[in-house]
Amino acid sequence: MAETDFGATATDTGSTQELSNSSNSFWEIGQYRRTIKRIEDGHRLCSDLMTMVQERCDIEKTYAKSLRNWSKKWQDSIDKGPEYGTCEGAWKAYTDEADSVCNVHLDLKHTCMNVVYSKIKSWQKDNFHKVLMGFKESKEMEDGFRKAQKPWAKQYHKVMACKKSYHQSCKNLHTATHSQNQANCDSALSVDQKKKFEERVDKCKSEKEKTKLRYSDSLKDLNQCTPRYMEDMTLQFQRTQDFESKRLDFFRDVMLNFHGCLNLSESESMTRIYDNLLRGIQAVNVKEDLDWWDKNHGPSMVMAWPELEEWSEDLHSITKKSYRGAVAGDPKPNTQGSYRKRDTDSFRGNIPAVFNTSYTQPNSTSPKVSHKAPQEVPRFHPPAAKKESLDDTNPFAFSDSDELADDEGAVEKPRTDVTPSNGEPQPPAVLPNEDVQQKRPNGDTDDVIERRTNESPSPFQEDQNLGVTLDEEQVRKLSKEGIEVEAEFDYSACDADEISFLKGDIFTQLEDADAQGWCKGIKDGVLGLYPANYAKPL
Repeated sequence: MAETDFGATATDTGSTQELSNSSNSFWEIGQYRRTIKRIEDGHRLCSDLMTMVQERCDIEKTYAKSLRNWSKKWQDSIDKGPEYGTCEGAWKAYTDEADSVCNVHLDLKHTCMNVVYSKIKSWQKDNFHKVLMGFKESKEMEDGFRKAQKPWAKQYHKVMACKKSYHQSCKNLHTATHSQNQANCDSALSVDQKKKFEERVDKCKSEKEKTKLRYSDSLKDLNQCTPRYMEDMTLQFQRTQDFESKRLDFFRDVMLNFHGCLNLSESESMTRIYDNLLRGIQAVNVKEDLDWWDKNHGPSMVMAWPELEEWSEDLHSITKKSYRGAVAGDPKPNTQGSYRKRDTDSFRGNIPAVFNTSYTQPNSTSPKVSHKAPQEVPRFHPPAAKKESLDDTNPFAFSDSDELADDEGAVEKPRTDVTPSNGEPQPPAVLPNEDVQQKRPNGDTDDVIERRTNESPSPFQEDQNLGVTLDEEQVRKLSKEGIEVEAEFDYSACDADEISFLKGDIFTQLEDADAQGWCKGIKDGVLGLYPANYAKPL
């Protein structure tokens, strides 16, 4: 009957028995720590999300860099390649697309880092405050759970102790009853001995009833404090839910922002980029390209057909460019065919070495002088010291080396291999300053030279584009026909149709040097002339 009553009591407290037999339930003592750990995991998830965003930004940066390198490589290849015309524009449309997409992905990277990454980092800093061995938020939540669970946990431990005592008394009663049954079957035992077994059984039954009563009372007390326990724990759990809800809402919003940064399918810039690419491809005009080639490299090109030209010994020695080359900054003929007057001070300056310079002072009163413009422009440096017997009054007094060998008292010819002690090469020689209106040794004056020059102009005189800044398309097309050269000396333009450069500058030579030693080239988009011996091919 006693056992039946206990079973009824256990049935009345079925929820408590179910709690005791379950595992990992939130209501068990200490199982709230999983909820506390969720707060600490929130901090870790913020860090993980920042790492994910940063790694994606690194990928975008690497991709943009690869696009940039690819575009630069093919841009150079297209510029130097044989493609031309509108089809070349289609090729360049792809490099332009790569540059634009590169910029888009760089902007994407900056946006993700400055908006998404910074937003996560700021939220993490505002909502998680580190303290010793954890975070302030998790410590506060754990203290709340511990306070709510403490009364119920105390009663629960009491129930567990009563339960243990009751089960032990039941075990003792079962053992005593078994020993009594064996004693009753043993005829060798005396009556007194059998009586002791009976007394032991009665004592165990009494102990069982007492422990059962204590066990039942402790369960009743536990059941009475359980509702308050559940209410306090639920309230504290809701606080953790609110904190987690704030984190989840933030993560949802920041992931939407991340999606907006990564979603380029709806980007107006990407649509515009590929619309431009399509227009660049559709702009290919086969007929226009073929006509351009016909006009620039085919039968439609202009040709200066050979005509009869009279030969003149005087015109062989001095032309417009040779006269201008002998003295840097010399005026060129105007449209009326006469030289502009100029001050003698403008003759001072560096002179490109376009003449084979030598001088002989014979015994006669009139020096023997020869003017010659060689086919190959000599490269020479100024001598270490000028001879006193050199006639500094005539910058146009030149003679060939053969004539120097036959004359007595000849002055030593400037050496072409002079190099200063430091081993650095020197620019071409600077000739002395003098009034250009004086007579030349052969009796010619500036008027004679002017007339001869106008009769036989320089090969470059008819080029009306000299000194003009060209557009990018013209520069690109002309550069394909030339070669790159490097300046060996500084040169300052003396006329509007010349180009200036510094030592080490690299520019494009379009044509070989003419008979007077001048080349046509392009530097910084300007088409002009320069002395050939001031630059060398790369």
